[in-house]
Amino acid sequence: MPQDQRTQDPAAGAALLRRLRLAWFVEARLVDEHDAITGLASQAPPLDLARFEEDLRGEGSAQAFAHDRAEARDPDRVARGLEKTAETDEEETGRYSTPSYVFSADGRFASVPGFQPLETYEVALHNLAPGLERTPAKDAADFLEDHPNEPFAAVEVAAAIARSQRRAQEQLKELESEGRVVRTPAAAGELWSLGSPPSDLDCPTSPRLPTRLERTLAR
Repeated sequence: MPQDQRTQDPAAGAALLRRLRLAWFVEARLVDEHDAITGLASQAPPLDLARFEEDLRGEGSAQAFAHDRAEARDPDRVARGLEKTAETDEEETGRYSTPSYVFSADGRFASVPGFQPLETYEVALHNLAPGLERTPAKDAADFLEDHPNEPFAAVEVAAAIARSQRRAQEQLKELESEGRVVRTPAAAGELWSLGSPPSDLDCPTSPRLPTRLERTLAR
């Protein structure tokens, strides 16, 4: 999306994106409807909700969405060569598969199409910006202290501290036994946070389908 079409602070956008991800992957909620999006936006400070709702209905947002949609449906030669594209009913060339990233710096671009190991993203970034320094958190406690009350899966903590998921899990369990972190059960495992996670986070304790999909399958 062009920078002049991003109407709020990047921190607000990051907060909303995180809330949308938790809603989809952890709470199994649908996030493609207007009311669902605005409801989740109200739980993502520092987003200005009134401004967000106004922008969501505005022509600028529609144009920005169309721009992003067109980019997603124009996979580069790397994505096509690695067969990291998904077919659509509309275009013969398909689109980038999820997740895909295209990084840019000083007019140069590097794409990482489809799911890839963490090291692949690091290589792409360092090719564009060799001066970047990798500074992972020292341990699980160090990482969670920088994100108080925000819940994370063990695999996310592992990536942040550059350790195996098993080692991250061990550290988190130690912190829990010391009463320093809170473990929240979820259908696919658990979430960990320094302090209680937001009370509006509804984690199912067993796998479930989104309500609308359940109703569709029941017909």
